[in-house]
Amino acid sequence: MAAPHWYMRAESGAAHQGTQKAATCGLHAVNHARRPLGTLHTWAEFDGRSKPEERTPSGDWELGALLRNVEAAGAVLRPVYPDALTSLSRWNPEQATLTLWAQDTLGYVMSVSGHWVALSRPDVPQTVDAAALLCDSMHKKPYALGVEDVRQLFTLIAAHQRNAPLHAAGQWSVHVVERAYP
Repeated sequence: MAAPHWYMRAESGAAHQGTQKAATCGLHAVNHARRPLGTLHTWAEFDGRSKPEERTPSGDWELGALLRNVEAAGAVLRPVYPDALTSLSRWNPEQATLTLWAQDTLGYVMSVSGHWVALSRPDVPQTVDAAALLCDSMHKKPYALGVEDVRQLFTLIAAHQRNAPLHAAGQWSVHVVERAYP
């Protein structure tokens, strides 16, 4: 699969040769998850909305910065709890889609051990073998995930959240980005 036109857009000011510049994975995850809105945050805009205490020692943003930037785009960000992850990875044969793609769902932002990535809806009709796109700003193109891939990913994240000490449970997490309605 080639990189789609919306992936790692240079006008964000945070991409170089198709991958992220510096610690900007949070910016790219938010942009990829909310891409159906048709707008793009730049690095300067994203950083300007972030508070200094929302930076990790590595320079990346904490969840609060992502939340504020999702809201600035007219969307909402909410956590998906471990018990819900299993139901989101079911294939709906009548609608030919994963159950995670509800009507108001734009995408998902995930923390994977200190790195932000996104799940985005495919541009083409979904199949059992290509039901979501994993957008990782460390790579030049998104990766198609099948239903079983999504199920395994969500199962691992849920297991980590259930078994990790409280201070480490959020290192692996899933957050849904949805349309905000007045």
